[in-house]
Amino acid sequence: MGFCIYCLRDSSSSRHRAHIVPESFLQNDVTLELGTECDECNNFASNLEKAFIYHNRIWTQIMITRVPGKNGKRRKRMSHYTADDKGKILMIRYRPEWLQETDGEQKVFLPNPSEYNDSKFRRCLGHISLNYIAWKFGWQVALESRFNELRRYVRYSSRGKKWPYGQVSHDDSQPRRKLGIGLAPGAPGLIIRFESYIDDFYFDPLKTGELEAWIAQCNGKETLYHQAST
Repeated sequence: MGFCIYCLRDSSSSRHRAHIVPESFLQNDVTLELGTECDECNNFASNLEKAFIYHNRIWTQIMITRVPGKNGKRRKRMSHYTADDKGKILMIRYRPEWLQETDGEQKVFLPNPSEYNDSKFRRCLGHISLNYIAWKFGWQVALESRFNELRRYVRYSSRGKKWPYGQVSHDDSQPRRKLGIGLAPGAPGLIIRFESYIDDFYFDPLKTGELEAWIAQCNGKETLYHQAST
């Protein structure tokens, strides 16, 4: 392997394989060929991954479904939740706000954890997407100049820059047990769909504008919306 798909530097001395999907999100052994991402960029990505798993639609499901962490053990505590596996209960350590729904039911509202960062969350989506491209189409494709803006965004982005993404929210009472990543069915171009526990996240690694146009045409039971760049 010659060059890192993020910093474009010599990666021949790399010793660790990069995961496509963060292990902190889901334990897996799907990795890139050694040297596709250098060790320095791989270590940097762990900082983005922390913000990613603390998205309110992700960390809550990690705790509810008791997904193991990197060490193979279930997390005892994340943000506002503490788990008691013996009693099979989750305890909320934050005084929640209750939202009255139109059907008369009440749902709890929890603010974003302090570990969450929207900018880093978006950059992590970009990291997952470029890693997927390298895994699916080969590291040579991921090195093509058309991905230069994305690699710079993931690795060196300024704080105020935000890449757009789409999100489909599903019923949170039926979290998925099988997650996935791939090209979005029916979508134009190279739009990638990342299937999380109760959401689908959509990302256009080329930022062509096709994601926005496609989302505008979509309809259905899901709530599909676009997180615009600012």
